[in-house]
Amino acid sequence: MTTQNYDFIGQTKKAFAPLGEFGELGAETFEKAVELQVELLSDLMDLTADQFKAAGEAEDVNGYIQEQTRLAKEYTGRAQKRVQAMIETATQIQGAYSDWARGGFEQARNGFEQAIAQAQPAKPATKKKAA
Repeated sequence: MTTQNYDFIGQTKKAFAPLGEFGELGAETFEKAVELQVELLSDLMDLTADQFKAAGEAEDVNGYIQEQTRLAKEYTGRAQKRVQAMIETATQIQGAYSDWARGGFEQARNGFEQAIAQAQPAKPATKKKAA
C-alpha cells in the first residue's frame, strides 16, 4: 500500500507540474512588464530633467524652442523603440502562453487521470464456479 501511495503522490506532482510552469510563465510576464515600465519611466524622468535644463539655460525664446524641438525628436525616437520592444515582448508572451496551453492542459489532464486510476482500489479477483 505504501508503494501505491507513493505512486499517487508522484502522479499528483506530475499532474500539477503544468500549473507550476504556468505560474513561472506568469512571473516572467510580470517581470518583463515591470522592466519595460521602468525603462519608460526612466525615459520620462530624463525628458523632464532635460526640459528643466533647457528652460534654465535658454538665452531666448528661439533657443528654448529649438532645444524643445530637439528633445521632442530624441524622446519620440526613444518612445518608438520602447513601444516596439513592448510589442515584441507581448508577441513572445502570447506565443509562450499559447505553447503552454497546447501542451499544459493535456499533460495536466493525463496526469490527473493517471493519479486517479492509481488511487482506485484494486478489484478483487472473481472466482469461477466449478461446473
